[in-house]
Amino acid sequence: METCVTGCVRRIMSLVGNWVAAEELKPLEDELEGILFQAVRLSQTLRCQRACWSVRHLGSGAHASSNTGHANSPVFFEGGSMNDKHGDEDSDGEDVQTSYRKIVEIVVSPGLFKRGNTDGERFDVESCVEPSEVKCKKPSIGAGHSGLTKGPR
Repeated sequence: METCVTGCVRRIMSLVGNWVAAEELKPLEDELEGILFQAVRLSQTLRCQRACWSVRHLGSGAHASSNTGHANSPVFFEGGSMNDKHGDEDSDGEDVQTSYRKIVEIVVSPGLFKRGNTDGERFDVESCVEPSEVKCKKPSIGAGHSGLTKGPR
């Protein structure tokens, strides 16, 4: 495993090394190696579980809200499986996400989902263990037709 991780670090550093000051190369390489080792250990732990774990990027599976299945369709924010990294509030204190259908602009990180339990049962039930981090577009309220509609309260 160590050889594989070290090889990955070298390949990544060969791409980004030119953009980093020489004195920052070794600390960056060490930090990247630590992250990759932790990721491999987590993967090994999850692989030994009876439950089925999956890392899902928006646009795949049941939790993607593009709803139409078309590549250019917008993805709408879903509170149960997404966190808006910079959620803003209206001036009256009402959270924008509760009053408008927000469109995901940028996906920061994927979500972690679990299907089944430790007894190897209940694979019909899926839960979001770690929501996707997203950045939503700010709605343009009062600026003509923005494509956003007021949702139920």
